[in-house]
Amino acid sequence: MNLNDLNNYFESLSNGELEALENEGAFMHFPPIKAGYDADPNGYIAFMNTGGDGVHFNIPEDMSDGKIIMTVPMNFGNENFTVGESLYEFLSLGSDFGYFSLEQLVYDFSATVSNIQNASSNSNALKKLKNHFNLNPWTDVEGRLRELNNLL
Repeated sequence: MNLNDLNNYFESLSNGELEALENEGAFMHFPPIKAGYDADPNGYIAFMNTGGDGVHFNIPEDMSDGKIIMTVPMNFGNENFTVGESLYEFLSLGSDFGYFSLEQLVYDFSATVSNIQNASSNSNALKKLKNHFNLNPWTDVEGRLRELNNLL
């Protein structure tokens, strides 16, 4: 899957379905944009934001399937956090938990990891996204995030 596939999915949704995904912290930008924060990672552009506090998700500028970096502008000094090695892996991370509260990973890593690990969404919007892209929630959230962010 790639960013075009995700955009096509978003464009296929009704207004109600789109609003439901936005309530889960998935506001799509296509084409991706420069978010305009000093903390934005070099060589990346924002393709999605949560709708809160400027938190956004970045993909490589060439839109290749590379690391997805979350920027949390208010976490001064540590604004960027890797949330997937690929778009698929990132979407899988939030497929039960949603995307809005992923920013809490930079504030309370252990509690947020536990919340992600134990999430079982009742959200029809997340279920539909999960089914459409055959997303698989991570089995070792803490270990994988530590690996991605060199926190071992």
